[in-house]
Amino acid sequence: MRLTENTVKRDQYEGTSEMPSRKVVMVLGMSRSGTSLLTRGINILGVELGENLIQSTKANPTGYWENNDIFEINEQLLELIGSSWHNVALTGEIDFSSHCFDSVRDVARDIIGTLISQYPICGFKDPRICRLLPFWQDVLNEFDVEVYYIVCLRSPVDVALSLERRNNFGMRKSLLLWLAHVYCIAKFINNDQSIIIQYEELLNRPHDQINKIVNFLDIDISDKQKSIHEYCNHFLERTLCHHCSTRNELKSASDFQQIISCYDYLVSLTSQRHVTKKDWLELSRNLNGLELVWAFFHEISEGEIRKLKAAPLTQYNLGTEQTHPFSNGLDESSKTAEPLILFVDYPEKAYPVPVFRKLAVSGWALSLSGVAHVQVLQPDGRLIYLDYGLARKDVQTLHPAYPYADLSGFSGCLNLSSFKPGRYELLVRVTSRSGEVKESYIPFVKN
Repeated sequence: MRLTENTVKRDQYEGTSEMPSRKVVMVLGMSRSGTSLLTRGINILGVELGENLIQSTKANPTGYWENNDIFEINEQLLELIGSSWHNVALTGEIDFSSHCFDSVRDVARDIIGTLISQYPICGFKDPRICRLLPFWQDVLNEFDVEVYYIVCLRSPVDVALSLERRNNFGMRKSLLLWLAHVYCIAKFINNDQSIIIQYEELLNRPHDQINKIVNFLDIDISDKQKSIHEYCNHFLERTLCHHCSTRNELKSASDFQQIISCYDYLVSLTSQRHVTKKDWLELSRNLNGLELVWAFFHEISEGEIRKLKAAPLTQYNLGTEQTHPFSNGLDESSKTAEPLILFVDYPEKAYPVPVFRKLAVSGWALSLSGVAHVQVLQPDGRLIYLDYGLARKDVQTLHPAYPYADLSGFSGCLNLSSFKPGRYELLVRVTSRSGEVKESYIPFVKN
């Protein structure tokens, strides 16, 4: 997916402190959670979405209400980090300040600059943003805007059933996708200006939910009554909801009690006028350790994930008796720690990642003697040094015996634009200060 050029000049919006403060609304939520219906709702309240919107499809006949330019940026970002919207792997610690994101960031800055210069309150949604929230927060920080988050919540079982119908995804994969999106939301929301709108409540009691949004955004709707009536009484239809599970059906998903507990906590927050950063932090703490568990799925094909009969997630307490499924063992004093560990988070090793121009590589490495450097050997023989020493507190939790485990992350960006179409392999190599070497081969497909 290629980005379109925006004619708005970047320097037009520099020195934005002179601009009056504008409001930007981000709608967050897992795919099939009702984010499109909700975004249309805030649109009729006066939140402008831009002119280049994605057209409706059979899968979403009432429209996506999604800015196509922002969608394309998100697609390219996921491509750069070797991921996709339906990848169950978590995005981890991505350094979006890396130069490989410069061109995408420039386009994003122009798009946001155009929106906030034209409208006093604007917004956008794309479920992909949940994983990419730090990127968009960095872009918005360059402008004098107030950022509001509206999270659309739907039962994870109903989301999974909807994805099974539309994408033929298995229940386990879909539930993990739901949890991955919620985890990223909880981890990345960085202010006290957020609310949660429950999908079922939006359909059943739309006027109440609209009033909740109006109060949250503090906007005047005196001239919007006709549009609100049309939205609540005609646009929203119960027939749009093909799956509506009961509490008993939710509780019957015994393998996913952590997911159900997470959902229950989010439902409890829907009654609040504002959800605070502290509330999200509490959820994030409850989900602490998921980044470690999730790496298990980096090595498993999607077909195997659908069949997987793993233990309940609640069994992963990640204490001293629990280890990363693909780590090199525990750091207990009674056991000998590996002298050198290398783990590549992105791209995945399970199947080749498609590459158009550039590819971000990230992961972590540990050594008892210290890491000297991390390199990538490209198929053309070029040896690229990656940045080492990025914050990885999750790794420190798993491997406390290693020195500087909290600064064990690495990342870098490879320019692969000169390669002809075909399948290739990268060699990621870590060298310790005492001379040990570990390597990992990563496949990719140049398009």
